[in-house]
Amino acid sequence: MWDLRMHWVPAYFRDTFTAGMTSSARSESINAFFDGFVKQILKTKSTLEADAAKCYTRKNFDLFQLQFLASIDCWEDKESENGNVTKYKVRMRNEEEWKSYKVIYDVSEGVNATCECAMFETAGILCRHILRIMDMRRLGSIPERYLLNRWRIGARYQVNSFASTSIGDSDEVTSFER
Repeated sequence: MWDLRMHWVPAYFRDTFTAGMTSSARSESINAFFDGFVKQILKTKSTLEADAAKCYTRKNFDLFQLQFLASIDCWEDKESENGNVTKYKVRMRNEEEWKSYKVIYDVSEGVNATCECAMFETAGILCRHILRIMDMRRLGSIPERYLLNRWRIGARYQVNSFASTSIGDSDEVTSFER
């Protein structure tokens, strides 16, 4: 009877909509859907990591977490301090040699940090060098200026439709600010 199941099983599911998917395919697609929403897994007890888990989408949290975990292997040296601005040299081992990056940490108007690797400016995620300094200075949460709306869990998009009588009606997608 088991060998003949291809003939009798469809009869029992004739009135059940499955969108042409098998049970394992449905399970895989549902798991993939929920991957973006399930609770983030923290790998340290850092408040910076916990704050990022609350703010970022799952994929962006994974990118953040890679940088954060790499920051643990970095070493920082204070080069100079001038009032609210402190310059650091952050070093990390790259294969057999040490590579260093300059980080400028300014607390005159909130926390403002820049790194010569420019990862935040190009990718929108804080680099391991800045994260090393923030963690070393016991910063409890990620400053708002480094949490771009497009990477947040609550990011929304709205479609602005421009009504026109001409043939080239356009729909433009813009980010929705909270």
